[in-house]
Amino acid sequence: LLLIGCNQDQVIGFDETIETDMKQLSRVDVQQINSDGSFGEETIIVDKNSVDLLRKIFVQIEWEQNKKVTMSRREDVKANLFFDWDKNVPERIFEYSIWFEPGGDATITVKDESVYGRLDKENAQTLNDLISMSPLPLTEIIAEEPLIIGYIVEVNEEKQVIAIVENITK
Repeated sequence: LLLIGCNQDQVIGFDETIETDMKQLSRVDVQQINSDGSFGEETIIVDKNSVDLLRKIFVQIEWEQNKKVTMSRREDVKANLFFDWDKNVPERIFEYSIWFEPGGDATITVKDESVYGRLDKENAQTLNDLISMSPLPLTEIIAEEPLIIGYIVEVNEEKQVIAIVENITK
């Protein structure tokens, strides 16, 4: 005789993701809005360094509970955050909408939740850079001197790296 049951208490809600400092965040899929109002190609962020950085940024969001907000324009980015709570439970997905404000801050809402959040200028800029520059992580290219920091944008068929350099130090 085999009995299988389901416990309603095992459904992980949005509040639990905040309380655990998002430690179970495993992947983020992002889509940016195009100039014509449609969403662009989806970028999947799974590398450990980028997910860790996103986790640190999302923990900085100042959430306001029981608030529904209506924005005057469409979001700049749609992001699906994937959480792995238990190997025996399917991953939980929350859809975030992100607006980058002219002053540098960001506003975030979560679909089907009565919350909205604000992200300060510094963290909003880091988030924007991370999700808009490249599907690959921020990479330090270390030579003897100088140190070059930038984003790898593409590695073509000839294994040539195309990068955007952000900083060069002596």
